[in-house]
Amino acid sequence: MLRLRARLKGDLGRTAEARVDASEAAQILEQLPPGIELARAYAELSCLALQADEPEETCAWGQKAYELADRLGDTDALAHALNTIGTVELSRGDMGGKDKLERSLELARSAGELRDVAIAYNNLCSSLSRLGRYREMARYADEGIGYCEEHGLDAWTKSLIEVPGRDRACPRAAG
Repeated sequence: MLRLRARLKGDLGRTAEARVDASEAAQILEQLPPGIELARAYAELSCLALQADEPEETCAWGQKAYELADRLGDTDALAHALNTIGTVELSRGDMGGKDKLERSLELARSAGELRDVAIAYNNLCSSLSRLGRYREMARYADEGIGYCEEHGLDAWTKSLIEVPGRDRACPRAAG
């Protein structure tokens, strides 16, 4: 429950409060045998560190989430961990991060996690835009817009339409 509350607060931009809830969830779950909820709590902490622009902490929590989720076969936490770590890596110019984001996208799609698919598209686009890889970014933006429109994810559609640099890759698509 704490982890889900943290996710909602994070989505509302209340990152500091969300981090308190996610940390508390992880502390409680660490007292139990390692399970899926702990992997997801670590993944949430990684996501919140990413929102707070703390790349080292993002990767540290993401790696913990990845290792546990991989061992337990939890697609949700695995997709989250790959997304946050991949975003940091790609934003730094490490193209291995793009591979992680693409895998995150595939896992989220296969699990039917609409929100996570939208997040993967958005993180791919924003990271590629920061690197000036506008044509590549535009391809993901177009795919993501189509996906988000199809699934009624209007806020995510809007952010993909407005991703910086999209107009450089496809001037007619910027409006």
